[in-house]
Amino acid sequence: MDGIIQDDRYRVVDDLIFYKDRIFLVPGSKMKEKILRAVHDTPLAGHLGYFKTYRFIRERFAWKGMKDDVLNHVRECMVCQQTKSEQSFPAGLLQPLPIPEQKWESISMEFIIGLPLVHGHSYIYVVVDQLTKYAHFFSLPKGHEAVDVARIFYTSIFRLHGLPKNIVSDRDKIFMSTFWQEIFRLAGTELTPSTSYHPQTDGQTGDSQ
Repeated sequence: MDGIIQDDRYRVVDDLIFYKDRIFLVPGSKMKEKILRAVHDTPLAGHLGYFKTYRFIRERFAWKGMKDDVLNHVRECMVCQQTKSEQSFPAGLLQPLPIPEQKWESISMEFIIGLPLVHGHSYIYVVVDQLTKYAHFFSLPKGHEAVDVARIFYTSIFRLHGLPKNIVSDRDKIFMSTFWQEIFRLAGTELTPSTSYHPQTDGQTGDSQ
């Protein structure tokens, strides 16, 4: 201790050792763990990452091996391990779909939800032609299924405009598979659908939600 005090960078104030105006902790001090928890673990601290936690502690305290202690504490934090973000490159921008050459060869369909209940219906099924932007709107009950949507599509879209080359929808594959099966059953054919399906929000019907 005498060797430390003789260094001009150290001084003692009220039994506390200071190193360059920062409180210095001797090896084995129990205060290290308390400081790490207070600066990183508490709800007010917000579980900062290594660099922010280290800079915050370094402004007020000093001890040998601080960098390693902070790094290990952050790495072993259970909350950080459970909530850390995905360390992968962000997905690229969605590419626009090609412009259709004919009416109703490419359509999008979407469901507007969260509407007030009217006559047992609280959903709006929207079908939009990608080329002309002409739209059809149909009301649906809350518990509707793929077969219900397929029947509406068959009677009000397929019969008027024919079978589109592709459909843009954010519905899952299971829903769309059942949808197509019912369409072809209603059409009285055993042919499998060749119509392409794009499971991404298209930017026109999706804006209705």
